[in-house]
Amino acid sequence: MLFRSRVQNTIVGLCKGFAVPALWLWGRHRSDLVKVGIGVLFLVTFFGGVVLLGLQLVSAPKPVYSNFLNDLDAQMTQKYWNKLEPDALVLDPYPYRAPVVFGRANISSNSWYEQKPEWEALINNPVPSDILVSGHRYMYIDEKYWEGLSAQGQAFFSDPCLVVVEKVEQEFPRDFRILYDLQECR
Repeated sequence: MLFRSRVQNTIVGLCKGFAVPALWLWGRHRSDLVKVGIGVLFLVTFFGGVVLLGLQLVSAPKPVYSNFLNDLDAQMTQKYWNKLEPDALVLDPYPYRAPVVFGRANISSNSWYEQKPEWEALINNPVPSDILVSGHRYMYIDEKYWEGLSAQGQAFFSDPCLVVVEKVEQEFPRDFRILYDLQECR
């Protein structure tokens, strides 16, 4: 459903873009009434653009993060965007978050909607050595993921081979983000 509406929106935008010069070229040899009608349509369209620009300028100083990012992710982005090794993979329970936060590709999915079974196995049973063998150098977790893990899953994160690269926290609402380096977990 989401894909279809995005495609339709793109097609409508393209049609609008091509319609403006086509309508202008078509109307330049028509009667004055048609030219006035085209001019009114252009003014209405222009006015809508000016209103949208005004709204965007007012909201620009207060950016709103995506629905899967928050201030903690923004802090990590400021510190680590494009700073990890060029070929480093970051395992994240949310497959779309780590590429946005760290600027590194991941191998979590076959498509936008379907995660690979081996990725799901690593997320459900986060054994550090298995994660490293799968090609991931880092793991990025949040409190929601941590709370959803079993006691055994949480115990894996006390392994001495895990190095905390960065931990950011907030008190209200209680949340954290931790970036682990798994390089020593051989």
